Amino acid sequence: MKFKKIIGIGDSWTFGEGSSLLSKEEKKLLLNAKEQTDDNVSKPYYDRCTPGSWVAQLAEMYGCDYDIKAVPGCSNETIMLQLVNVLNKCTEDTLVVMMWSSKYRDRLFCLPQQNKDDTGRWLFKSEDMLLDNEMHGLFTDDGHPVWRDFKKKFITEMFSDVILDYYTMCFKIYCQFLLEDKNIKYIMCNAFEAQKPKTDYENKIVPYDVLNKKYYYKPESTMFDELKNSTEKIWEGDIAFNEREYKNGLHPNYKGYKIIAEKLKEFIDDIRI
Repeated sequence: MKFKKIIGIGDSWTFGEGSSLLSKEEKKLLLNAKEQTDDNVSKPYYDRCTPGSWVAQLAEMYGCDYDIKAVPGCSNETIMLQLVNVLNKCTEDTLVVMMWSSKYRDRLFCLPQQNKDDTGRWLFKSEDMLLDNEMHGLFTDDGHPVWRDFKKKFITEMFSDVILDYYTMCFKIYCQFLLEDKNIKYIMCNAFEAQKPKTDYENKIVPYDVLNKKYYYKPESTMFDELKNSTEKIWEGDIAFNEREYKNGLHPNYKGYKIIAEKLKEFIDDIRI
């Protein structure tokens, strides 16, 4: 056995949302269940989705146990904190796989936080929302009235996504340092958005070069990119990609997650962790 356990950390793409075919009524019933996981996610929903995730399928390929620390819709900051919380569970036989989310979910520290549950400091769930006029308005109008006008001005007039690139890269590098310092086997990958160096100015701010790309599956690409050209029905709801116009919030189904697991296994075997 190569690993005794694989720990998957990420958002809904790691959680396995979409792997089980659910009606809207079934999903609502599961999400509203009183029993919760340690991450405040519905336990029945967790139990329904995670067995079909790429984490579970990758573990099955290696014949080992698995654990999933993922919260649908979470930010990269949360993904980093999830790693911190599970470090003491990792041994020399553990493989940690971190699948990063959208940088647009990370909080802006120039915007005040009203309370611990306030998500108004987020920009958007994904780049798609930033570019969609209707969704853009929903987020710029969100937040406490005291600073909502500043948020709108900041996003529409002052914002540069190099800020978020810096935040997210720091999260990634911090996790890399933690894992390597403790000699924990790991790989990283991107779910549906990637960070790509753009200009010399940006490269001076964002420490791309510090990232250990040996253990990063295609750092300038995504798992979404790996799947989007398939004509097979590998997406949530058992549909093909061209059967849905708007891709934000679209997840792979069981077959889609299997493809991800296969690609990650090939990468793991190639780098000989």
